[in-house]
Amino acid sequence: RHVSDPKTAKVSIYRSSYLDGEPGRNSLPEILQSGIRSIIDFRGPGIWCKPTYGNTQIDRYYQPTLVHANRMSRPANGVIYETVPCEKTTDSYTNTGHERRRFFIKILGFDYVKTVLKSSPKWAVLIAFMLVIVDLLTLFNYHFTVKFYNKNIINKWTMPGELFHLADNCPNAVYATLQLLSDPGNLPSIINCSAGKDRTGLMSAIIQHCLGFTNEEIVREYSLTEQSLVPPLSDKIHEILVVKYGLDESFAHAYPETMVKLLEYFNNSYGGLDGYLDAIGFHETKRMILRNSINGQ
Repeated sequence: RHVSDPKTAKVSIYRSSYLDGEPGRNSLPEILQSGIRSIIDFRGPGIWCKPTYGNTQIDRYYQPTLVHANRMSRPANGVIYETVPCEKTTDSYTNTGHERRRFFIKILGFDYVKTVLKSSPKWAVLIAFMLVIVDLLTLFNYHFTVKFYNKNIINKWTMPGELFHLADNCPNAVYATLQLLSDPGNLPSIINCSAGKDRTGLMSAIIQHCLGFTNEEIVREYSLTEQSLVPPLSDKIHEILVVKYGLDESFAHAYPETMVKLLEYFNNSYGGLDGYLDAIGFHETKRMILRNSINGQ
């Protein structure tokens, strides 16, 4: 789906769920035909480093690039990142006048983990510590630990509360994303995570606010995601979020009330999205650059 308004934007920003998976959905030919110059994946570099990952055709045309959002100090110019050396891109990677990149930005970073731990009773921390040992011994990539915390902590936050914590604990990731999208060389672009509605939904709302969308328009755009959650995508999201990771069923949906509560949180905590953006260092001057980059002014 579009994040930018196709009626007014000169270049497009799209949002999506995971791009590497089901054949025929978000296929590479479709992405290339759309002229996409960059993909911003909010699952972070960890997903790319997994042994089961890395054979996707997308990475043959979009250079995997790790963005150090959790270590950056919101530099005045540019974003701190490094290109991932990988053989599969050197074999058939093509450059058509601009180097296409796939940026990996981790939103669920260390600050988020600290918030989860602070919200946990001592007994939960003790059990989690034991589960970490089990996960390390079984090479399950912290599956048991994550599922335990989801069931006992995250579900109590509810879906809107989860987005509150994401917004508070990923300022560098938000800043880095907006900076990357302010570079015309990275446009058109696709932003995505796993389900395409939580991390991507948060970032879409922020981008749309920068582009002049009203709160009502942001809520309406977010609610369109729910209409897209039909099989087989909805089954896959349910399998990942509910069955595999133990989240409540509400986390597998994109209800408009979720975005309404998120926007209310920004208003109550920061005086609105402009206040949030000012707090993370993405001031009006930078927002104007972003708008001009997308609208072609």
